[in-house]
Amino acid sequence: MVVELLGKSQRAQRAHAVQVRLFSPSKFGIGKGMLVVKKGIDKIQIPKSMIKVERSKTTPLHTNVVLVITEVFPSSRCEEMAKILRGNATAKQKRAHLTKHLSSMVENVLYAKGLSREIIDQYIDNSNEQGCNNHCHLIGVADPTSMIPEGCVFITGLGKRFLGNVFLTRYPCTEAKDGLVARQAGMNEIKTDDMYAFLHSFPFGLVIFPLCESPLPPKMNDGDLDGDLYFALWDHQVVSNIIIDDDEDFIGVETLKDSLINIGFTLIKNEEKYDGVVLRKLQENPDKYLVQGTRNNKTTKLEYFELTRDEILDGRDLVRKVISHRMKGNGSSARTQLLIKWETDKESWNSMPDIRKMFSTPPEAVMEYVLQHSLLGLKDCKWMKKFVGDSVLDEITEHRIVKGEIELHCRFDAGETEWISMKEMRNGDREDKLILGRYAMKNRLSQGRIWSSIRNIWLETVQDLLCKEHRANEIDVLAKSLYRKWDDSAKDEAKGPRDEETILWGRAYKQSLEIEKHGGKVDLPLELHYQISLQNRKHVNVTGV
Repeated sequence: MVVELLGKSQRAQRAHAVQVRLFSPSKFGIGKGMLVVKKGIDKIQIPKSMIKVERSKTTPLHTNVVLVITEVFPSSRCEEMAKILRGNATAKQKRAHLTKHLSSMVENVLYAKGLSREIIDQYIDNSNEQGCNNHCHLIGVADPTSMIPEGCVFITGLGKRFLGNVFLTRYPCTEAKDGLVARQAGMNEIKTDDMYAFLHSFPFGLVIFPLCESPLPPKMNDGDLDGDLYFALWDHQVVSNIIIDDDEDFIGVETLKDSLINIGFTLIKNEEKYDGVVLRKLQENPDKYLVQGTRNNKTTKLEYFELTRDEILDGRDLVRKVISHRMKGNGSSARTQLLIKWETDKESWNSMPDIRKMFSTPPEAVMEYVLQHSLLGLKDCKWMKKFVGDSVLDEITEHRIVKGEIELHCRFDAGETEWISMKEMRNGDREDKLILGRYAMKNRLSQGRIWSSIRNIWLETVQDLLCKEHRANEIDVLAKSLYRKWDDSAKDEAKGPRDEETILWGRAYKQSLEIEKHGGKVDLPLELHYQISLQNRKHVNVTGV
């Protein structure tokens, strides 16, 4: 049947699964998913799980069914892998295959599941020596035999000799719970010779999941069988060293809401003075908070304390909002003062140095006011810059020539400005190049001799970006920023892939990839919220406040 659908080509002879879109308003509705070869049928069977929009209940205008085939499997890459497994691949195919090592994401998930760097390095060395990787990306399909038991899978094309465990995950994968270990179903599990032989007739390239009450795909970053690719690794040395503990992998990160979270204050503990900041509320009744203390002497030392609300406030009041500001004094002695409304309903003028003494971390209301009124560049407000997070280029306001080199006056989203050389700008992110291209076009500068270097930027990088929706570009910037935060935290020796902060960055990154399709925002606690740029914060739902 598949051969007839695909036109009896050589590719059709090897095809065992197709990704389809189904349109039949009067008979089925609208559906999508994977169809796989099934023994003993002569008609296409459409499972209920494929139907995404129910059929119309009105009088049908027609009963036609339109089936659109979007992908054919196994893919050409899997066919090359099959040649390598059979030992009849060319040297060029082997070399290309061996360059596809484990991605950073997969490595971090494996580390989170207990694997060491040495084992990963040994696996890569063995792969190079043997001329074959024991991993690949496979299309997920449902079991056409209904014989594969729960907790098992069947990877087609590996041969009857392979009966070990396999590690599976699905992109984007950022934490231990995004990956799992399943057993390759063998004769003992499938029971009948007929169905066992049928599954072994499939070419390499599919991972077949059982039909059961607790399906495996949703456990891997909410995967499904509508066309998702799954990363599979079946190397015995690697998989046997994975720590299998589902309860430990599902690390809960609960954020209790409280107005004290991220409040900075001066803490005296054991006769030592610390800059304290409230990271998280640990429990209620009695209340308890996790506080990070920084002791500044010759070296910066971080310590952590568990304190009550009364111990943190110690007679202080909380800032409700900032009403206004003014400058006191003249010239270099001028000081910024803020009119603050406190939680006790009192109002008072407070200088920025006084606010810094009261709160080592600026209260959110103070930070928002300073940023909204572009006060960050003032001398006594600069201490708050380190709490702004990554700055994002907002616009280029002017340019100048210094010793024959172009410098650009850049304004960032936090309000600060800086002169940046053209050379540095050319090596920046493509979003920065987009702003550079717009500036050159607006001022008709791209034709000048000294601006000739910008032409390639405009033609190759900027033009396609200008066609993007503004929101889509914003979400792209957000996702890249969150990915970098996750990747840096996962590789940080002091944190690592199982650290709570790493997990939170990873979950926020995965949420950002769904905004374009489903809307919404990403979730971050307040202490991480301050580590990203102002431009990105509009897409963040702050938890814990």
